[in-house]
Amino acid sequence: MKQYIKLSSLFVFLLVFSNSVYSQQDTVNPNGYNVFHYPNGFKLSEGYMLNGKPDGYWTTFYVNGKKKSEGNRKNFMLDSLWIFYAANGDTTESINYLQGTKNGIYSRYFTTLDSGVNVVKSQELFLNDQRQGFSYYFYTNGQVHYKIKYKDNVKNGEGYEYSPNGTLIAIEQYRNNNVISRRAVNRVDVNGQRTGTWVDVYSNGKIKSEVNYINGLPNGTYKEFSQTGNVLQVKTFDNGLVVSQIDNPTIRDTLKVKNLRVETDFYPNGKIKFMKTYNDSIPFGSHIFYDQSGNISKAEIYNEYGLKTAEGKLDTLSQKQGIWTLFFDDGQIQAVGEYTNNLKTGSWEYFYQNGTLRQKGNYKENFSDGKWFWYYDNGNILREENYIFGEITGIVYELDIQGDTIAKGKYTQNVKHGKWFYKIGDEYEIGNYYFGRKRGEWLTYYYPDMKLKSVSNYTDGRKTGKFKSYYSNKKVKEIGQYENDNKSGKWIYYTNDGNIDYTAEYSRDKLIKVNDYDID
Repeated sequence: MKQYIKLSSLFVFLLVFSNSVYSQQDTVNPNGYNVFHYPNGFKLSEGYMLNGKPDGYWTTFYVNGKKKSEGNRKNFMLDSLWIFYAANGDTTESINYLQGTKNGIYSRYFTTLDSGVNVVKSQELFLNDQRQGFSYYFYTNGQVHYKIKYKDNVKNGEGYEYSPNGTLIAIEQYRNNNVISRRAVNRVDVNGQRTGTWVDVYSNGKIKSEVNYINGLPNGTYKEFSQTGNVLQVKTFDNGLVVSQIDNPTIRDTLKVKNLRVETDFYPNGKIKFMKTYNDSIPFGSHIFYDQSGNISKAEIYNEYGLKTAEGKLDTLSQKQGIWTLFFDDGQIQAVGEYTNNLKTGSWEYFYQNGTLRQKGNYKENFSDGKWFWYYDNGNILREENYIFGEITGIVYELDIQGDTIAKGKYTQNVKHGKWFYKIGDEYEIGNYYFGRKRGEWLTYYYPDMKLKSVSNYTDGRKTGKFKSYYSNKKVKEIGQYENDNKSGKWIYYTNDGNIDYTAEYSRDKLIKVNDYDID
């Protein structure tokens, strides 16, 4: 196990020129090249002096001969790139200076325990000794963990948190170093399905698009933005189906109204036969058809691109009534169901674009009600849910594509409540929810032999308290504590034959010590 030494750059500079440290046998050349040694004869530093002060390129060393620091001075001030090292030769810091002040990228590094690879820990942009713009903080795999905006050395503006695989998972706003808002984004549920708000961002950090997901499907309003923040497009989704779309007029120059006109035709008895709206030659809006008695027999809805999005019946107040069919852009059926006074009611079916059934269930006054079933595109059932006036209630089942149950539990008032289990890959997890949040002891097993894999404790949805995991041979693998989902305090790691491998100490999930050696 390597020992890691926290290095102070100021200490290094003082060390180089302390007469009490270097060997009394060394001769000081006040205007030229110098080499200083430790009292035991090992080289301590070397570089140039001018008028008895350090100037030019200097290098300092550990007593084992490894470099401790190196960099240039110009007019006696720190200048250009300075690099600092640990006693094992790993880089710990690199700093760009201009006329004695930090100007440029300041990088810090650390060595990963599992691979021994030296990787970047943080990169911060300095201008005249103050952090400005975005600073980046990294995981051990090299992916960005945090991206935070600074102004005059103070956190002000946007902050972004990413998962180890590079997915944006939270957007923050800072004011005077304080977090004034935090929004979780791009999350998945225990079954790997998208849930909550999902966003995409430009390289400048501005939001590119935003939409909400429920059960893995987009629902509600989708917005797309330009890099300057202007709205380019707005869509409305209903369980993954696009039910409306509006583009920014500046983007729709080619679609703007050129010659809006209404085309009509009449039966021999003088009753109207149809009334159609066109934008120049493109079908647009509602096209209404009548029977010979003057009653509306059918209506077709077209979007601004001339594509038919829906077909059904309207009453005299233009409210949807009876059976309606919704379409994909290519004309394939998206959904079929009934409306009463513009509200979804009765049985509805939704389809994949290949024509196979995706979900079916009932509505009551526009709210999901009763049994709902979801299907894979091969026809196998995916999920079974029960609704009461829009709220999921009772037992929910979810199956994999082969038909095996992978999740089962109960909903109360639209949130998980009570005992749940999940089968994810080679793991089987079981525990309790209290109104949507994990609570108490949760057990994970190896599947399919059902040997205990880990024991976790939760309070209000966060891991808190003792944690213990096991190898598949039932030997203890690790023991430790969590506080608010973060590893905390002393952890003990074991080999699979039951012997202690090493110990570690954490503070808010950050590794700070291994086998009593400090990590920095």
